Amino acid sequence: MSLEPLFVWLGQTPPGVFLAKSTASFAATETLHLISLAVLAGTVLIIDLTALRAIFKQASPAEVERSLRPVLLGALAVIAVSGVLLVAAGPLKYYTNAIFPVKLATLLVAVLVQAGVHVALEKRREGLAKGLAVASLVLWLSVIILGRWLGLI
Repeated sequence: MSLEPLFVWLGQTPPGVFLAKSTASFAATETLHLISLAVLAGTVLIIDLTALRAIFKQASPAEVERSLRPVLLGALAVIAVSGVLLVAAGPLKYYTNAIFPVKLATLLVAVLVQAGVHVALEKRREGLAKGLAVASLVLWLSVIILGRWLGLI
């Protein structure tokens, strides 16, 4: 089953057509996407480094994660919406780019591993949380690198 019709449809939606025609609006959407990614990356970095006991050594890693969770989820939501809008502005560019599915798969795994960090911290399984935090850092860095390559290729 090909996803090409879905991508074509996305490009024909009013937001897709509008963003494809408006350089300023596309740039603003991309800026929002990147700022949200920076917020997400900073939040993940704080949570994971706290889980690894590299920072905030006196704080409870579970409490740090709990307090930053709304920021993480909010940034992730903005990234998802703005990402769909960016794809809508040039759907076939993304559909034909071999890096795009790799980035999406890596993003999905990064989100799942981050959820695993949350669960491990809530259950006070510090060893598991540390291992997942290392994996999380590698995965999120990979998502960022793949996203940059996606924009260049």
